[in-house]
Amino acid sequence: MGTRIGLCLVAVCLVATTAQAEPLRYRWAADAQFVYDVQIVADVPDAIETLAGKIIYEVKSTDQPSKISYRGGLKKTTKKKPSSASSSRGGPFGDVFGRPPGFGSPFARQSNPFKGLGHTTNEVMVSSTGSILAMEGSSQLPYLLGNLSLLVFEPLSETEQTNWKVEGGVTISEKKDRGESFGPFDPFARRGGPDKTMAAGESTSFVKEGAQADLLSFKRTFRLNSPGDDTGFSIDGTGRWVFNTKLGMSESLDFKQKLTISKDNVEIVVPVSIKYRRISNDEWVKMEADRIEAERPKSEEEILRAAVAKVTAGKTPSTAERAKICEAAKANLKQVLGKAYESANEAKVIGLWVSHDTPLPKGLIVAANMYAQPESKYFPGTIDSILDNGLVKVRYSYRGGHMEDRLREDIFIAPEVIEQSQLSPEEQAEVRAYQERVKQGLANSAEGPEATERIIRSYRDGLQPVAKVGDPVPSNLPLPKFMVVAAKKGDGWYQAHVSSVQPDGMVAIRYSSDRADTKVARSDLRLPPPEVEAPNLRPNYRTSVPSSSSPSPSQAASDAFRIWTDSTGKFKVEAKLVSKSADAVSIVRKDGKELTIPLARLSAADRQFVLTLNKSDNPFE
Repeated sequence: MGTRIGLCLVAVCLVATTAQAEPLRYRWAADAQFVYDVQIVADVPDAIETLAGKIIYEVKSTDQPSKISYRGGLKKTTKKKPSSASSSRGGPFGDVFGRPPGFGSPFARQSNPFKGLGHTTNEVMVSSTGSILAMEGSSQLPYLLGNLSLLVFEPLSETEQTNWKVEGGVTISEKKDRGESFGPFDPFARRGGPDKTMAAGESTSFVKEGAQADLLSFKRTFRLNSPGDDTGFSIDGTGRWVFNTKLGMSESLDFKQKLTISKDNVEIVVPVSIKYRRISNDEWVKMEADRIEAERPKSEEEILRAAVAKVTAGKTPSTAERAKICEAAKANLKQVLGKAYESANEAKVIGLWVSHDTPLPKGLIVAANMYAQPESKYFPGTIDSILDNGLVKVRYSYRGGHMEDRLREDIFIAPEVIEQSQLSPEEQAEVRAYQERVKQGLANSAEGPEATERIIRSYRDGLQPVAKVGDPVPSNLPLPKFMVVAAKKGDGWYQAHVSSVQPDGMVAIRYSSDRADTKVARSDLRLPPPEVEAPNLRPNYRTSVPSSSSPSPSQAASDAFRIWTDSTGKFKVEAKLVSKSADAVSIVRKDGKELTIPLARLSAADRQFVLTLNKSDNPFE
């Protein structure tokens, strides 16, 4: 059950403390437009949530009350806290702050009931003292912040300019959304209950702090309290609000408050910072011009120029920009890319990958990962030699010739625009032939060049799950050292290479993102799909069963895909047998998902098939 929490103003009273001849008033010119940049940051129990965006107002009528149209919205980004991945055991609700294991944001849900977190429009009728007399539409925000469209309208005093206080009542409403839950701890007691409405009192006070030209700054203090019978809320905050007397509108706000949610003697505190600033007309005109320019269709030359500028600035180009760079003439790019490949700088543009049959003559310019660097970074160097164990010795430009032994999966050839003048004409021709063969293979691939390249490159990047997996590893398949596989980790499959096969049948592997081996069962390994040529295996290695050791008919049957049927005959699946026990079988579907099914749940024909596989092929046993 999700919850939508809203604020509704009930009554307001103003308490003045000093006299002032010229009270503040909102004033807007006819057809005027004013824009604000807004940022809200909430420190919820398991993450930092940031809401940011631009909101735009246009004056439709200057009569009292004035009619103002609003458009805009905020985009939410979430950064998980490191501690959210683990659960504390210090008490019935987790840690010493009362946050139970697994408790997330009370404002997170699958569907978005907060219209302020997305582009929306409102019509607002507002008086010169900031009273909201009518509003069409909704721009509701989380954290009990009310409507985004009303954020910049503070209540002003009828008579004062330096010190006033606003008190009133509000209602807090909980709206239940189907299909969502907070898990073991529900701060809003929503399970099975109806929508709720709670009364609350609030007060906002303003104390003048200073003046500079047309800007008056005030200390703003806000209090809200709703004790509640089972669930209570309170907000306490203070900050600085600036009013522009020349324009007659809010200039900026820098405010911090704490939202406290209490239930059953447990409190959840959510610190929230709220900032906005008015964007000047000149700044807004420039922003809009930049946006229009960014959305304008670009010529090939403009795209190339922007991509080269990004590389020059040390930024990583997009896939499309990288393609434009590689297609460009050498004269346009040699100075930019050559500079990176002749120094120790990170190589932002890399060429084709290295597989087991890639020619690697000594002196070939490459981009290779380094042990001391993240897996996603590559540095320029040259091939020094190919070692007997299959590794490749790379000499980096870094530290004047620093060398490391690297797997082929960690090496990429430099882009084609980089001249390989240190190679002989024969060696250059051999490298070019390899590049043409790879490009031709991509062009002819069934899944398309981009999808195929994405699959291949995923078997070099250990930080993300691979894009596709192949067949399960047969029990009689040799697993030589450095063989590339996809290994299960959590809910995904990640690139790894084999270190050794253990006496107990377990396989020691090393994920690209790790520096140590991990032991896994063969059932947790998958072969790369056909698109991925084994990068680390030398041609004399064999990843298939030798012809002299042909599998038995029963073994061949178990290695083939077949239709499995359940005992009712209603459900069928095409899958391959992975393993079997006395009372169950493990099978794998073509999409890589593995299932364990009790024999009693299989059809009679399937049980007979498994029984046949249990029989020995040895007539003397």
